[in-house]
Amino acid sequence: MSALLEKMLKNERKLRRDHLVFAKSVAAHDTPFRDNEKGTFSYRLL
Repeated sequence: MSALLEKMLKNERKLRRDHLVFAKSVAAHDTPFRDNEKGTFSYRLL
C-alpha cells in the first residue's frame, strides 16, 4: 500500500513541476494567467 502511495506522490510532484514550467512559459507572454498584483501564477486552469 505504501509503495502505491509513494508512486502517487511522485507523480503528483512531477505534475506540479510540469505545470509550473507551463505556467511560467505562458506568463512570459503576459496572458491572463499571470497575477500581476501578487507576482504569482494562477493555477485555476488545471
